[in-house]
Amino acid sequence: MNRLESLDVFRGATIAAMILENNLGTWSAVVAVGSAVILFDPVFQGLAIALMAGEIASLVLSRMTVPIVYFVVNRRRAKRKKEVRSKRRRRSP
Repeated sequence: MNRLESLDVFRGATIAAMILENNLGTWSAVVAVGSAVILFDPVFQGLAIALMAGEIASLVLSRMTVPIVYFVVNRRRAKRKKEVRSKRRRRSP
């Protein structure tokens, strides 16, 4: 394989990694499918179940927790802005 071909392979792998990183659902699916291979091993079957359950739980929690925290923080900021505006209005004649 010459240098240009290896560079193309590296670019392709980089783009694939960027797509997986930007889409959490795809990354979780890859981890779950990769762990499914381990399910058939009698020794590491528990590890595979833990990996799959942990990845699914982290996906669900991150999809639910981040928007809720964002909403709560922005609601507090909006309340503070309203209070500041109302105080300014009371002060001005």
